[in-house]
Amino acid sequence: MDIAALARWTSALQALTPPQQRELTQQLASIPPITIAGKQASVLLAPLPLTPTAAAQLAQAVYTLQDALVAIESHPSFLPGQVAYDRLYQSLSAQGKYLVDHAPPVSPRTMRRRFRRIDGFLPLGPHSPGPQFIEVNQSAPLAISFYERARQALAMTAAYIPAIQAAPAPSAPNTPGVADSPSLYAALASWFIDAAPGRSSLTVAVSMERGYLAKFVDLPTATAGIAQAARERGVELRFVLAQPPEFGYQSGRMTVRGHSFDVLWRNTVYLANYDVDIADYQAIRYSPAVVQQNDLRAWLLRSKELFALAWDDTVQAALADMGVDVAALRRIMPLTYSLAAAQQLDWQHAHRRQDYIAKRCDDGFGQGLVFGHQCTASQWQALLAGSRGQDWVVQQLVPVAPVEVPLYTPGHGIHTQAVTLDCNPYTVGGTLAGVLARAMPAAQQTAGPQAMNIVAGAAIGAYTGVV
Repeated sequence: MDIAALARWTSALQALTPPQQRELTQQLASIPPITIAGKQASVLLAPLPLTPTAAAQLAQAVYTLQDALVAIESHPSFLPGQVAYDRLYQSLSAQGKYLVDHAPPVSPRTMRRRFRRIDGFLPLGPHSPGPQFIEVNQSAPLAISFYERARQALAMTAAYIPAIQAAPAPSAPNTPGVADSPSLYAALASWFIDAAPGRSSLTVAVSMERGYLAKFVDLPTATAGIAQAARERGVELRFVLAQPPEFGYQSGRMTVRGHSFDVLWRNTVYLANYDVDIADYQAIRYSPAVVQQNDLRAWLLRSKELFALAWDDTVQAALADMGVDVAALRRIMPLTYSLAAAQQLDWQHAHRRQDYIAKRCDDGFGQGLVFGHQCTASQWQALLAGSRGQDWVVQQLVPVAPVEVPLYTPGHGIHTQAVTLDCNPYTVGGTLAGVLARAMPAAQQTAGPQAMNIVAGAAIGAYTGVV
């Protein structure tokens, strides 16, 4: 990342006069706040500018991982009884296994075109290993509108410091200015339009599930933004947001709130929070007849066991036979061990638990995480011995240095804070489509790293210069 450009931007923002700061604060207050479980997220007021080299390196890393996912899932040998398949399948919860067992098959093209968010870090040191990815969300990625709200905040801020935002890096005059970042809404509009080519209007049923607060915060705003982006291309996308009981499937006709639809954008998971009849929706989401974005087959390779497979020498030949570049994959992933492998490590001398995190393979939303620094030695050993179940991996933490960034916090205005940043690229239709940042206050991590999410205190930002 271009730390010098970030520092110039921050300095220019700090140099605004009090009236300018008040005007900017009033404009920022017009952006709908990001509120989850009563917690309002701050937004970064400076772009996180990738240098041309870093942007190319990040794109290459994203495509290396995506190619590996598609190579594994599309290979003819990837079936029950094959080592990679069985390891991934056994790492899932009973509910996750059910989803995979009932999911209709999909084509390699669909596998590549999935909407994904790849979570990771971009270490900032001069000799850093480059992008390091720690998990893949390809079942129902979120924070779409959060990313776009961060872009909106950047655009507002850029109007007050045009000399900075308009200037590319002197060493690379053809690169985008530091305020430039891709629109995720535009990429997702294309994703839906390409799902039914040749149509000038589409109705998209968006299924949401009770118990997942972030979906109800994110998706209503996101669908409005995607519809506007499609309208600018001359296509009318009509989104109908609904919960499972509002779907119908009678005599081969699929409906949502009584209306036919062309595409299902599935954002439901286990459906454990409904005590009413949702059989019609279940039949729809398992039907090969429906055009479905976020298909259920994606569940298998979202498992964090994928990262342990990449680092397991006993599986290296099998992955290579499937067309996976294992060496390239290891360069973009921190060391990760299955629980059985982690039990064999020397935790007294060779490995420090403070440098690792244990993750349940089939969890998300910040659940199923245990940091080594939060455990005593005996608690860590008990976890490795299976006290919390066998479906865990142990992953080496990625060291990240804090940086100073300007933030806007609703009710508190503009301020500067030291934070640690993660780096979360989105791919849409097989293409890198934007990079989300979450920023955790460094002051909250004096005892060690924490989960990076809004409820824990993370701010939202966007990387720029993405290629």
